[in-house]
Amino acid sequence: EGFMEALLARGAAAFAALRRCVERSGEPCEGNLMHTWNSWQLEAQMDAKRRNIVALARALPGEGPQILEIGFNAGHSACLMLLAHPTARVVAFDLCEHGYTQPCAEALRGHFGRERLELHAGPSPETLPAYRAARPGA
Repeated sequence: EGFMEALLARGAAAFAALRRCVERSGEPCEGNLMHTWNSWQLEAQMDAKRRNIVALARALPGEGPQILEIGFNAGHSACLMLLAHPTARVVAFDLCEHGYTQPCAEALRGHFGRERLELHAGPSPETLPAYRAARPGA
């Protein structure tokens, strides 16, 4: 419990940047691991899911493990995983239908470093096989 609170406090600037990107887009934010649809209140019902994703990211072995995420949206889950593992790299796939998705990815790159977040726009049934074909060892 204390670790999760400390993690969220450490990520406060990154989460605030995500919120600014969403607000600038003028679109409502879809529900996510942190909030319900178009709300900025931390959703207590999602506590267990947040703890699980953080525990999984923290348990990844080695330096620079890759995490594949399908569905980036505004980047809240990616932000949690990047906070939880100091060298993890998130490779995300998203339709990028929302005006805030790309700006949120840029905000996280600014916060964590460009090398730690890669976002592929388009339908994952197309972008994921293309990604794998371009990187046979991935």
